[in-house]
This record gives sequence, C-alpha cells and structure tokens, in this order.
Amino acid sequence: MKKILLFSILLVGFTLKAQCSQFFYTDTHAMGGHAMIGLGTRMQKGYYALDLSLNSRSIVFDKNGLYHSRALLLAYPMRSGFYFGGGMGYLNEPESMKKSSGSIEGCLGYEWRSGVFFQTNATNPLQKTTAAKVWPGMTLGYRF
Repeated sequence: MKKILLFSILLVGFTLKAQCSQFFYTDTHAMGGHAMIGLGTRMQKGYYALDLSLNSRSIVFDKNGLYHSRALLLAYPMRSGFYFGGGMGYLNEPESMKKSSGSIEGCLGYEWRSGVFFQTNATNPLQKTTAAKVWPGMTLGYRF
C-alpha cells in the first residue's frame, strides 16, 4: 500500500511539475504538541496545487525518530492568498502509537505575496492512538 501511494504521489508530482510553477519551502511544524522542522515543495497550476512535505524532529531531542510526511491537494479560490486542502500522510509518533501509521490530513491557510505562509492542520492517524483522534497542528513556512 505504501509503495502504491508513493508511486501515485510521484506520478502526479512529475505531471504537475512539467506544467506549473513550483517553489520549495522550509517550515516549522507543530503536530500534537511536538515542534518539528522540515522541507517541502508546492507545485501550483491555476487554482490548484500539490504540496509535498517532510517534517522531522531532531534526533538530538528525540531518539525515537518523530517524523511526518504528507501530500496535500490544495485549492486557491483566488489563485493566491487563502487556500484549503486535504490529502494523506505518513507519521511516526512513538509516545501515543505503537508503530508508524498512515493519516488523513486537512489544512486551511493563507499565503502572502512575500512568500510567507501560515496554515492550520488537522491530522487523523489511521492507527488507534492513546491521544485524541484528530491532532491539531500549525505550519509557518517561507518559500525560497
């Protein structure tokens, strides 16, 4: 299942890359109370964008390897500014889950012309957890 999901994401990504504007970004990300840093890319064509990101907590602070990767399909009602979207992710959060799990993701955000964006996230792990069913999060990013 993981291989099929990864192949599908890469196929859509390469198709969009050939026809759209693309930028890379760095971000800080908080998921379920854990701060992480990460990198991502966003490929936009018209009113839609594909966002691929990988966030991780430093092994200096966390020996268990906390990470979160996701692929989101975003919709921009006015081609810039406000956006919303959803998609799937894969995460490892050893404190409340026994093993890595897939997740359903949702987001709502705003992107300024300066390249800074802020988004709120909702992550629903597919595996049963000892924490809440939906984990809130937020992301602050900057394009380069």
